[in-house]
Amino acid sequence: MLKLLLVLAVLVFGLMLWFGKGRQRSKPTPPPRHPPPTPAAPQAMLSCVRCGVHLPQSEAFLDDSGRAFCGAEHRRLGPRSGSAP
Repeated sequence: MLKLLLVLAVLVFGLMLWFGKGRQRSKPTPPPRHPPPTPAAPQAMLSCVRCGVHLPQSEAFLDDSGRAFCGAEHRRLGPRSGSAP
């Protein structure tokens, strides 16, 4: 009876080794890691001369004299008058 238990234990151990190696080989290899893209360079911030909102220079609407506006409508209206909005 002891021989039978010993053979069974060796058989189970052998099967665990066999299937354990098989699972390791079948795992897909992870894709290579690429470094994250570098962030864009900071842009100058301008404020709208009509309402005062701050926006990046690339999104500003400039008039002929170089004043910045937040949108085409504020550019059309021009800079605000002396009173607060």
